[in-house]
Amino acid sequence: MGPPGCGKSTLASRLISSSKNSCGLDYSQYFFSSRPLRYKYGYYLLSFITKNKVKPLIKETSRGEALYTYISNNPRFVSEVGQIVKRMDSLSVTVFFFYGASKQQIAQSMSEDGRLIIIDEGLYHYGAHGLSKTKGDLHQNYTHFSSYFDTIPTPHILVNVDASIETSLERQKKRGDEINRFDRSILKKQKRHRQACGIVAEKTNSKTITIQNDSSVDSSMKKLLDKLERVS
Repeated sequence: MGPPGCGKSTLASRLISSSKNSCGLDYSQYFFSSRPLRYKYGYYLLSFITKNKVKPLIKETSRGEALYTYISNNPRFVSEVGQIVKRMDSLSVTVFFFYGASKQQIAQSMSEDGRLIIIDEGLYHYGAHGLSKTKGDLHQNYTHFSSYFDTIPTPHILVNVDASIETSLERQKKRGDEINRFDRSILKKQKRHRQACGIVAEKTNSKTITIQNDSSVDSSMKKLLDKLERVS
């Protein structure tokens, strides 16, 4: 997990390709469909929460079936996300929780052969993302998310990737995001996302690694692999 532009997807992709006994879902592998279709799936998850009838789109891709399987097998997850959505009144946040749920189910299906599963932006990341979107003190707001984090599967190792705001904004700009580094709202978003990730990393029962990713990919990968070896 980590704020936008910190380089978490780059590190996840490199980690997946470098490990012989692992498989995973990095950003490019997961988001293979168009943005409108992703939002339709978000509406489907919202229908489970609000009890409204939305035309099922669940069979259109393997990712859709993964979402159906996960939410069917984890009613507490849907309940906890429902409580968060009611407080935040935001469909976009619901869509992010959908991403996490479907990734989790896909990962579970991939792990049957005993290999290590690496998930780029999983349920913990989207929980931190949702927390960062709340108003007011994030430490106090975490109490509304604690049941959610108690409900979702705990990873063996949680990697919290960070980078300076300047580095993150520059990376976002290079990948095509419309970034104005003098926009106070963007700076606030970056700061709150970092704070939220720090709180989640502090509170989790999972083993946690924090990587400062301002240097080259090779340098950050070396730090990550060294830390993984120590905590594994």
